[in-house]
Amino acid sequence: MCDDALALVLRYAPGPVEVVDIDLDLDLLARYNELVPVLIGANGTVLATGPLSSSEVKRLVRRLRR
Repeated sequence: MCDDALALVLRYAPGPVEVVDIDLDLDLLARYNELVPVLIGANGTVLATGPLSSSEVKRLVRRLRR
């Protein structure tokens, strides 16, 4: 799921994307383990969790551009 989500985000994101492997951070693993993939905005807000569709990623990108 994470690879699929990353491909969608890279396709539609207007800027750089930081990828974080939560398995390498115990705090993130405890917080997000059952929710991956997790999209977090530049301000730290969780934008989406779980399987993502291209329409959902497009909607998020449009919302972030406002």
